Amino acid sequence: MRGVISTGSPGTSRPGRFGISPNRADLWLALVILLVLTIAGCSQGLDPRDSPGQQGTRLPGDGQGPSVVFPVHDAPLGTDRGEQYLAGKLVLLEGCLRLEVPSREAINPLPSYLLIWPDSFTYQEEAGTVRVVDGHGRTAAQVGDHIRLSRSEVTYEQVNASEFVAGPYEHCEEPTFWVGDEVSVFDPKNEATILLLPDPKVLFPRQKTVMAVERAFWTAAGVGELVLDGGCLKLDGEHPIIWPAGFTPHVEDGVVQVRNGAGRTIARVGDEIAGGGGYYQGGSLECRGEVFRIYGIKVLPDVEVYFPKQDGTVRIDQRANRFTGELVLNGKCLEVDNGIRLSNGSEILGPVLLIWPKNFELITEDGRLKILNYKGNVVARLGDRVQFRALDLTYKQAIEQGGLEAITPACSSPYWAVGEDFKSVEYP
Repeated sequence: MRGVISTGSPGTSRPGRFGISPNRADLWLALVILLVLTIAGCSQGLDPRDSPGQQGTRLPGDGQGPSVVFPVHDAPLGTDRGEQYLAGKLVLLEGCLRLEVPSREAINPLPSYLLIWPDSFTYQEEAGTVRVVDGHGRTAAQVGDHIRLSRSEVTYEQVNASEFVAGPYEHCEEPTFWVGDEVSVFDPKNEATILLLPDPKVLFPRQKTVMAVERAFWTAAGVGELVLDGGCLKLDGEHPIIWPAGFTPHVEDGVVQVRNGAGRTIARVGDEIAGGGGYYQGGSLECRGEVFRIYGIKVLPDVEVYFPKQDGTVRIDQRANRFTGELVLNGKCLEVDNGIRLSNGSEILGPVLLIWPKNFELITEDGRLKILNYKGNVVARLGDRVQFRALDLTYKQAIEQGGLEAITPACSSPYWAVGEDFKSVEYP
């Protein structure tokens, strides 16, 4: 129905289109404007970071409830390293999730560390507290819990220079930890240090989380087979092992396994393992022998002989020193002993681990170890007197460029990267 326009005198009501008077039109317009403003205001209040389990950061003081700074990282951290374990209380200080650690001194407040979490972790806010959720969707801890975690301490400069960290954290003070994926809640008044397996019965002594051992004593390297001797797990069948806090024993298919704080199996009985730690007198009545208190552990490659290779970035040219020596096998480590520097005839003290060209291979033929060059030709045999050019590598270079990571500390320094001119000059 079309509206009727009146021609009445000024001041009288004049209906507009569709029979709506100007006064009613103003009212409708006001209602529409109010509705639009209400919807806009609500949409501005919606923040996807407010949803439970959101992996993000809400800045303190933005008026959106409990303010939580939750920076994350995807930095590769060393795992299975017990000396990196630390215990403390998870606290929220000025919006920063921190680990408050115990101190032997009367310090108030206690020292605390800003935590930068793995990027698979998230947080949830509920019932007036903050929960940390791990990559499997499980609650790892909540504010107020006493927790044990694996970590690596970093400075602000390292964090700022890192490409691994996401999320603002500038207002949170140092010191700072990158958290590993091993986070667990425990009762500090009742931390079990001995675990037993009923079938078979296995003694599993563990260290307390906060270690009181002087770092100077944690310099030994232990290498050998993980052996179950009666109820005792021993290194090379001789040294009872005291494990890091958080590690646990398990039995699967009749084989005893060792799992780290994240539940990953890191070693099994029968594995060849390497670990850093310290040797101590004082084995228990059940497990006799010199004790090895281990802080880092890994399984070594299941091979007869280690054959670390260069990654192709090491340059060995005509300026490199030339050496001669005897190719020997020290345990599983292929080394040169009785070495001589050909330029001046000086003797090289002790054996040297060889790190081979990327395209060299090791074979066993007729019961004897042989070295093949990039053409597939045999250039040396175990026991031969050999000659070659080489560069002396630091431990860091050997790790990053020479494949040492897989076998350290089974093979000790020094480390030489040998050139492709490697050859025998005398045969036994």
